[in-house]
Amino acid sequence: MNNVISDILSRIDSDNRNLPPTHLYNEGWLLCIILHWFSNNKDTSNHELEFFKNSKWYSEALLPSPFLPEFRGDTLSEAHTHADGVIGKFKIGSSGHGDLVLEDDCDQFIVIEAKMYSKLSKGIKNNTTYDQVTRNIACMSQIAANQRIDEKQFKKLAFYVIAPEEQIKKERSFREYTTKEIIKEKVFERVNNYYLNERESFNSKLNWFNMYFISFIETIEIKCITWEEVIKYIHLHDPNFSHILNNFYNKCIHYNKKSK
Repeated sequence: MNNVISDILSRIDSDNRNLPPTHLYNEGWLLCIILHWFSNNKDTSNHELEFFKNSKWYSEALLPSPFLPEFRGDTLSEAHTHADGVIGKFKIGSSGHGDLVLEDDCDQFIVIEAKMYSKLSKGIKNNTTYDQVTRNIACMSQIAANQRIDEKQFKKLAFYVIAPEEQIKKERSFREYTTKEIIKEKVFERVNNYYLNERESFNSKLNWFNMYFISFIETIEIKCITWEEVIKYIHLHDPNFSHILNNFYNKCIHYNKKSK
C-alpha cells in the first residue's frame, strides 16, 4: 500500500498526475513537515516552535468550545474547533476520535493556525464577527478551565498564525484579529448574547469569562509568523533539509496562489 501511495504522490507535480497538486502542496502538510523537524531537533530553545521535554505535536486536534450546543438547533452554538497544529503535553481521543485533553503536568500549550493565501475567517454561522483567532483562543481557555489548569502552570502558552510574508503584510486582518483587546471584546459579546437571549447558561459563561478567560488572554502570547522566517531558521541548523523544505514551500506558493 505504501508503494501505491508513493507512486500516486510522485506524479502529483507532473502532467500525468491523478490528484490536484494542492492535495500535497498545502499549508497542512507544510506545517506537519515543519513540526516534525522541530520535534526531532531539540536545540531550538530560541524559537517559538521549540518542543519542551516530553512535548509532542498533532494536526487537526478537536478543541472544545465554551459555546457548544445546549439543545438541537441551538442558534448560539458552535462545534469543536479543528486546530491545524498543537504542540504540548496532551492526549488525543479520550472521548472522541480527535479531542484533545491536556496532561496534568502540561507546561507547554501552543496552537497554530496555518495559512497559504487564504484569509482568517471573519466569523461563524451563528456569529458573523466571531473570527477564527478569537474562536481558537476561547477554545484553548475552555480546555484549561475544564481541567482546572491555572494558566500560570504553562511555561509556554501561545497561539501562532503562520502565513506567507507577503500575505501578513498585505492582509489587515492578520493584525486586527491578533489584538488582545479586540479578542476580549468579541468573546464578551459572544457571552453576552446568552444574556440577551435569556439563556439560563449565561451566568456560567460569564463566570468562565471572568474567572478564566480574562487572565488567560492576558497570559497567552499571540503572534503572526512567516513561513519564510521558519524556513530561514531551519536553514541555520539543517541546510540540507531546508533546501528540500524550501522547494516544497515554493510549490505550495505556486499552486495555492494560482488557485486563489
